Amino acid sequence: MKITLLPNLIFSKSGLASYNDGRLRSDNRLVSLTQGDLDGACGPYALMMALLTCGAITRKDAIHLWLGDIEKGTKVDKVIAKLGTLLRNGTTADQVIKLFKSIKEYSQLKGLACNAKLQNLKITETEKRGKALFKAVKEAVDDGYPMILKLEWGATEAHWVVAIGYQEDRLLGGDEMEAILVLDPGDKFSNTCAWNGVLCTKHPKHGSLPFRYWTNESPETLCDADGGLYFAE
Repeated sequence: MKITLLPNLIFSKSGLASYNDGRLRSDNRLVSLTQGDLDGACGPYALMMALLTCGAITRKDAIHLWLGDIEKGTKVDKVIAKLGTLLRNGTTADQVIKLFKSIKEYSQLKGLACNAKLQNLKITETEKRGKALFKAVKEAVDDGYPMILKLEWGATEAHWVVAIGYQEDRLLGGDEMEAILVLDPGDKFSNTCAWNGVLCTKHPKHGSLPFRYWTNESPETLCDADGGLYFAE
């Protein structure tokens, strides 16, 4: 077994952190966000965690953006106000992208801590599925970027998670991907493990929900990986 994670992630006594720019390994670099730490649906949480893993925002930035005294009337204020009503209905890819763009604009206006890194980032939706999607996750992680994945449990239940690594089967010289390792904003995190959710990609089952998925506290379920959002500079 070989496990590959984003290169800028490290462990601290408080949990998983990012030190992409080589600076302070402090609590302000902690990556994990659980629904309830901020507010809103899983899509915004996944976006914030992805930006934290990229070193594009700090934890202080994330809390300020969601809970702070954001200037009224700015684009990010309007976008967040609308997303605040999406607790039950969830967040679409377009809405996550719109939130990302509004955060970039606000960062440029107010000069957040990691503004230069954030301004260089771009986010794009992918419609890849199955093996093509998993290959894209591997390529993103190898390039040092997370990917926001959309998991579905049928037509009415979906969830956003952040892919930060993958596991390969290296027995007898093989290199087949076995699992994608994710940050799941709907579950608790550990101070001794980089991920809290696992999407098993090996030996998919027949039918509309082919992949096994589990978290630290949730039992294994069957789901589909329905595209995602990837980052680039």
